[in-house]
Amino acid sequence: MGKLVAITTDNKEIECHDIREGDNGLQLRNEEKELVGYIPYDRLCYVETT
Repeated sequence: MGKLVAITTDNKEIECHDIREGDNGLQLRNEEKELVGYIPYDRLCYVETT
């Protein structure tokens, strides 16, 4: 799978390779499955593949 980019409501972009759904938001992880970011659902606009 290619890279993913999560876009927040304030137009911040966070690149990742894997997304896991949490209770209140998305956990963004790199290729080694390490956590690189977290976005609460109310701050998430969309996720796209790059």
